[in-house]
Amino acid sequence: MNRYVATTASVVGRILASLVVFWLLAFAAVQTAERWLGGWPSTEVGLLIAEGIAAVLAIRLRATVAAFIVLGFAAFTTAELVIHLTYGIRAAQGAATHFAVMGAGVLGVALGAIVATRVRRVQTIVR
Repeated sequence: MNRYVATTASVVGRILASLVVFWLLAFAAVQTAERWLGGWPSTEVGLLIAEGIAAVLAIRLRATVAAFIVLGFAAFTTAELVIHLTYGIRAAQGAATHFAVMGAGVLGVALGAIVATRVRRVQTIVR
């Protein structure tokens, strides 16, 4: 039982550490971009860079849940940045737009995870 508790604590600790680092990186990136460059494109690009670093860290720490969360945010940020660059910051605003983009990002990461596990299983069976 102690071994199970220790393993669970280790996994939860890695996930929490990854998410805390993600939050700190994202906060620093947005604040720095806002103060130095100003405007919304720089903050979203800064956030996207922070999400990339945090995703790599989560993967390296084997914090899969944190990696899925961060990659979902990265998908959301990328889609929102593309929409705003294409249609303008004022044209694509509001809760409906944000919920649609967030849902698409989360769904994309979830489907990617499902496909990745299926491909791994098929490769294992074929060998």
